[in-house]
Amino acid sequence: NKDKSYSGKFYISKYLWTGIIRCKHCGKAMTGRSNKTLYGRNYYYTCYQCEEIGNHRRSVVSALELDKTLLNRIKARFLTSERLNNTLKGIKEKLSDRYKSSKLTATEIDKRLLYNEEKINNLLDTIDPRHKDLINSQLDKLRQEKEYLISEKDSLAKNKPDISIDTISQEILSHANDFERVLEKGSPVEKKEYVKSYIGQIIIDVDKKHAKVGYYPVPKIPFADDKEVSLCILSGTATRQQ
Repeated sequence: NKDKSYSGKFYISKYLWTGIIRCKHCGKAMTGRSNKTLYGRNYYYTCYQCEEIGNHRRSVVSALELDKTLLNRIKARFLTSERLNNTLKGIKEKLSDRYKSSKLTATEIDKRLLYNEEKINNLLDTIDPRHKDLINSQLDKLRQEKEYLISEKDSLAKNKPDISIDTISQEILSHANDFERVLEKGSPVEKKEYVKSYIGQIIIDVDKKHAKVGYYPVPKIPFADDKEVSLCILSGTATRQQ
């Protein structure tokens, strides 16, 4: 199933894109098929719906040609040094923006909470019936401040990513470096999961010989703890780019 004529690299086939490749005519998923030719087995995608409906042109696209085109585009769009650096820079900026969503850092909040608690305790220890109203007013202000600080601390904890920028960087670089290893030696399932971390949808218009490809802005990478963290979400958007 490999063809070494592809710029010194390889075609993959068979059917890397099932599940995300669809027919523009009817919107149905295209499926993989093959037939025997004089030159060996020919792998392609076709649309059952268009085969069944007479006024639709039968949609057929070569699996090997699609592999060649999309794998080259993945490399150019995501895997050059410049693209990888831009991706990491963008994620770092987004994570930094999240930390700036609060006017205070976690350390500052902890210090102010400690000081707030000390002031409350001091007031409680020095309650004088003659100044009861004044003390109660000061206690109310301190308790309101305490509630605000606790709220800010909770907000910071919720917005803080579960994974550090260093870990993200390592995973993205490792994922990128796995490109040829996975596609040359990986299992069929591993290959499909890998390419689908870059592309979310492919719409085929056979009449115009055109494919509309929905790339993720940032690759979706499963991390070592088996918890899939969508870097699209970490980057602040899940929108697919055309």
